[in-house]
Parts: sequence; structure tokens; C-alpha cells
Amino acid sequence: MEYLHIRTMQTISDLELLVTVEDLEAGYYVPATLPELSAADLKGLGKLPLSERVSHLLLHYFPSFSAKELYKLVKKHYGKLDTLPDLKPFNHYMPVYLAELDKLSTGSIYDYILPLLLDLQVAALQKRNDEREIVLLEHNLGNSSFSALVKALEELNWPKITLYYNPKRIDPQIHKSISDRVEHVKLKAVDNALSLPTINLFASRLNLIKAQLAKADKHLESEQETEATLTSDNTGNLASDYPAPTLSTLDSLPAVLIASCLQLALLASLPLAKQADLWPQIEPVDEADDYKRNKDSQIVTPKPEPKKGYRTVNLFLPAKQGYLLLAACYSKIICPVVGKIYLAGKRGNMLSELVRFGNYEVKGKHNTFELPVQLERMLFEFNSRDNQRSIALLNDFARKGTLQLPLVAKHNINGVVLAELYTDKNEAKLMLNLYDRFDLMLPPLSVLAFAVYLKYYENINSTDELGLVFVNASIFRYPEQVANALYADKVLQGHNFVEIMQALSLEACQVFPDWFLFEHNIKADELVSLERFDPEQHKAEFEKIRLEGLSEEEKANLV
Repeated sequence: MEYLHIRTMQTISDLELLVTVEDLEAGYYVPATLPELSAADLKGLGKLPLSERVSHLLLHYFPSFSAKELYKLVKKHYGKLDTLPDLKPFNHYMPVYLAELDKLSTGSIYDYILPLLLDLQVAALQKRNDEREIVLLEHNLGNSSFSALVKALEELNWPKITLYYNPKRIDPQIHKSISDRVEHVKLKAVDNALSLPTINLFASRLNLIKAQLAKADKHLESEQETEATLTSDNTGNLASDYPAPTLSTLDSLPAVLIASCLQLALLASLPLAKQADLWPQIEPVDEADDYKRNKDSQIVTPKPEPKKGYRTVNLFLPAKQGYLLLAACYSKIICPVVGKIYLAGKRGNMLSELVRFGNYEVKGKHNTFELPVQLERMLFEFNSRDNQRSIALLNDFARKGTLQLPLVAKHNINGVVLAELYTDKNEAKLMLNLYDRFDLMLPPLSVLAFAVYLKYYENINSTDELGLVFVNASIFRYPEQVANALYADKVLQGHNFVEIMQALSLEACQVFPDWFLFEHNIKADELVSLERFDPEQHKAEFEKIRLEGLSEEEKANLV
């Protein structure tokens, strides 16, 4: 039996969704050697229609398919987009960790593969004349999406499929009609299905990871001393507080997290090689001090960049994966990685230019913070895909000085982690509402909206706390609402940007998916009830916030 875990665009979180189909016995994996594409190749791909571009990229990841076979699959999903006049080949605001994979700033290879994943897996197994049973796990589907998925499964020439689903989300009548109509698709209601197969799914992969970790541990034993690579004015050497973890400390952690972290680490440490001209140049810094603080501007100058041949990359990860990757680096299992982010406080001029998501260029005088995380200043963005234990770990890291700034993290009613950062003198407070998406991706419109808000906030001289909201990718599905909320006259009057974006996020139905609640054993009383997340109610909340305080004439001018 082969478990095939699919997730919709709203529930994607794990890197395992980028899969190859060459060796199903070993589980799903990302190829150890990623294809190297030259700058010329990338520019050439950027000029192709979307279907051709995607099929060319997939050839690097699915070598068992011919170009013709892949194009046929891709055309089915992307053919209608080929003629769009506004399809732009490059998006320079693409998050670094996504662009790492396909070396192309035109979109994530994950986003390309997701709609094709089921077809690719079935086609690959059919090519091998494999008749094993496939078990599909999907917990975040409502009635209409569930029916659409089953309809798609009807068309597959597959002997036997078992579809696990959450009975609390599917109408019994829909279940009955599907059961009566579809013979080869077996429906099975399981309240906590994810606890059953996911461990087995990555079992063989975990053995490989364990072998690699054991080899690294053996190498560590020959070293005389483990060095802590992050020190500060008041933390000293952190090695005594956080001894290097060994295989035994990682052994009990889920294989999927270990694998994800090592994959990301591998990507982050790839040599620049032919892709050097695709990445921004790094300004040289003074190597005399690890960190220099300007008392007037509160600007933190980062440590020198790593040795030539390593890529500067920011990784935005759930806290659990962040800790694992941190542990791997601390054990010197992987190559050093560098990441940095600058976030402006509420005083002084705000950010004048956004260069890259996760790497802001700051001009003028600011209350500016750098979030350095242990070991080569690796940046982890902690979000609410973490359970209470992860949040406790985050607070523990902060207390031990790893983040160099006091930090408090907790869940709030909207299902996000609220992180409050303070300067050393508590002169300014920076509040981050970090939403529950792994792919914290700011599309160009949201980047612009973020910049506009900073400009707006700068001009009103408000005494309110500055709320920086990282808007997830699905906001891009509602560009008109974002634009109206930000650019209509006086629409922000009486409301802060956090409220606007929370309403937008609610409207986009960004909630804790059921599979996540099951996976992390989050109790209902720890979160607001799921009844809150009703699309119609979200729309009403958004409209109320958006229109409150506007005159009838101003409302009429809104699109």
C-alpha cells in the first residue's frame, strides 16, 4: 500500500510535496542534486508561455517523464493562463527560500507542482504497471471541494483508492451519493487519520537521515571543542546553555521535520556557481566587531558574511523546523548559512525602500532591529503552525538571550502567534502578527500595500503600537479588496492596518486546517471555535471594518 498525502493550496506546508517518483519504496524525497540552470536558461524560460515553462522545469525533477508527457499534464491545468497579457516572467519579490529551488524568480516550483501532484503520481505508477492501493488523506475539504476531488478520482484509471476524510466537514448525503456512484473509491471517515499513516510514510526516509546524523555525530567526536557562533554584548558564549545536540536528541522527532530541515539546509548551502548574477551583491562590513550598535539609530550591523561560495539565504520556517535546522547547524551537520532581516520601529522615518522580502534596506534614522538567531545569524520566522510546546521553546530561546531581544509569544483569538519585541531600553515595541501559513510569501501587491501602510503610519504621528502584519500568499487572491482597503480616501481612518489585514485574512479563510489540529493535538479550548471561520461572516467583518466611518459618497467611490 502506498500512501499519497495531498493537500490543497490552502493547506500546503511541507517541503515533501515536491516529490520524485523514481523510488517509491524509499518514500518521497527531494532530489539530492538539484538541477543547475544558467541565467540565460532562466531568462529563456521566462519568455515561454506558462505551460511550456512549467513543463520544462518539471523535466528536471521528473526525469522518468518525457517532455511530451509532462506538457500534456501541464497543459490541462495551465493552458488557460498561457494567453494572459499580464503574465510577468519575473517576480523580484519572491521569497528567497522558494526561489532557491527552481533558480527562477517567476514563482515557486511547489506552486507549479501542487495542481499536478495527483496526476503525476498516478501517471508515474501507471508507467510502472503498479497496482498497489493508494490512500489519499485530505482533511481540509468542504462539501464542494470534496465532491470535486472525488469526481476527479472517478476519471482515474486506478484499481483501488481509499480516501480518508473528516466526517465533521462532509454532509452525510454527499457521502452516500458518492459511495453509491463510485465503486473504486472507498470513503473512510477517520477523526484522526493523520496519526496513522504519516509516521510510516517517512519511515525509510528517516533511516537514511539517521544514518547521516550518526555519521555527523561520529565526526563531531573528533573535534576538541564546539564553538558557539553567535555572541553578543550580554549573552557570552551560548555553548554552555545549548550543548550541541546529538543523534539521540533528534531521534524522537518526526522524520518529516528532520528531512525538511536538512533539505532546506542543503539548498541554502549550495555554491553560487552559475547563479551568482541572480542574487543581490552583499555590501562589505567591518570585521572588527561581530555587531556594532549605533545608539542614536539603533541600527545593528550584521557580522561578516560567510566564506565565498556560500549563498546568503533567509529561511522562513515553522518553529519546529527552525529548531531542528538550528540544531543541525549547531552540530555542524550542515554548512553554515546566513540570514538577516531588518524591521523598523515606530519612531523616526519608516522604511523607505523594500528590496527583498526578508531583507529590507533601511535608510535614515530608525529604531531598527535585527533578529539574529544562533549560528551564523540564521533567521527563523515563528508562526502559528507551532503548538504550545514550540512557543514555550521560543520563549526559552529569548530568555537565554539567543534572540538578543526580550520576546513574548502566545496564541491570540485569530489563531496567530503574537510576538512582542522590545528594544534594550524598552523605548519602542514592535508587534508581529505572524499568520498560520508556512509559505509566508508577500506578492508584489502586498509588498506595495505594506510600504504604503508604513508611509501612512509615518504621517499620522499616532501613539498606537506599530503592528507589522506579514500577509500570506492567499491575500493575492483578493487584490481588489487589498487595494480598496489601502488606497481609498480615509478608509484607514479609525482603524489600524492590523485590523484591516486581519479582516482580509479572515475573508481569505486562512484558518487552522483540520489536519493541522490533528497533527499537533491542539485542543478546541486552545483556539477560537471553528464556527468563527465562516466565509460569509468573514466577508461581513471585512466590509464592516472597511466601510465604517466613510460617507455615502466615499462608499460609492469604492470598487
